[in-house]
Amino acid sequence: MRSAVLAAMNLLASVGSVPDSIFEGSPVDCVRWAPDGATLVSGSEDYMVKIWNTSTGKCLRTLEGHQDDVWSVAYRPDGQQIASCSDDLTIRIWDFASGRMLKALTGHADSIRKVVYSPDGQTLASCAWDHTVKIWDPASGSCLKTLQGHKNDVWTVAYSPDGRQIASGSADRSIKIWDLHSGRCLKTLKGHKDYLRSVAYSPDGATLISGSDDHTIKVWNVSSGECLKTLNGHTDYVWEVAYSPDGKRIASGSWDVSIKIWDSSSGKCLKTLTGHSDVIDSVAYSPDGQHLASGSDDYSIRFWNATTAEKPSGSATISSSRPGQRAWSQARRSRKVGRKDMEVIV
Repeated sequence: MRSAVLAAMNLLASVGSVPDSIFEGSPVDCVRWAPDGATLVSGSEDYMVKIWNTSTGKCLRTLEGHQDDVWSVAYRPDGQQIASCSDDLTIRIWDFASGRMLKALTGHADSIRKVVYSPDGQTLASCAWDHTVKIWDPASGSCLKTLQGHKNDVWTVAYSPDGRQIASGSADRSIKIWDLHSGRCLKTLKGHKDYLRSVAYSPDGATLISGSDDHTIKVWNVSSGECLKTLNGHTDYVWEVAYSPDGKRIASGSWDVSIKIWDSSSGKCLKTLTGHSDVIDSVAYSPDGQHLASGSDDYSIRFWNATTAEKPSGSATISSSRPGQRAWSQARRSRKVGRKDMEVIV
């Protein structure tokens, strides 16, 4: 089966500018596009970080070093470095061209769930199950600040477009907005009824979107902290949300095995994308906004035409023979979902 899948992957170069899907080989927890759109980086539960050619679907390089599941990956804005974080309590910085690991950052005391570069690439933010957000100097590897205030595991973090603020989302059901310079919490946004899994700023920085285990996406006014609208439609955890580069669309990936595309102004669901056979962990728009990538526990990365919300025409379909989410062990599901039996609500 594996040899047949790999042989099919080799055909991708001849079937169009963007492949339909990539058989990654392990549950895919995160996907991110390079700033130039030519490559995509993924992190998965086989402890690997992989770089993919987005035109051919071929794996260009495998970055080895983590000792546990890789939960998040990020390109530096100039595309020259990649950051990744893992259950092994490290953040690793990799040179894109050579694949060499440059640094391993340590300091978090529990599973690290998200890592993201600042817009200028000078700092790095991470969040973890130790209830903290940390700001790092990736050049020296030193921790510049530790932001404390959440009362439960912190699952997601995002920089504002101007790099002056940080937003974080937690299992305590709150979003906190932090001033990056002082490290002070500016406001706490409440309204979700379950864990926060993802937050993302709009391109203009005026609004923030959040995805939650309560099956909803909320749109917030960053300045006032007011919830402007709630998007309903998913029937399971909303694991990741993303704004399109022009801010006109919102994509959401859910454990109901669907991706939804929303009009950011009206909140109307424009399209529901199906094709994955297991929970969806990650969605990401290409830098030009023409394509959407998604990562799933079905061992695949899929690509979608973001303008038509369809699969790329004429491209080969590669699927995994792995059964769906019902085959999960309870231990593995609990590890991925978090410690709901230890929940603290604020």
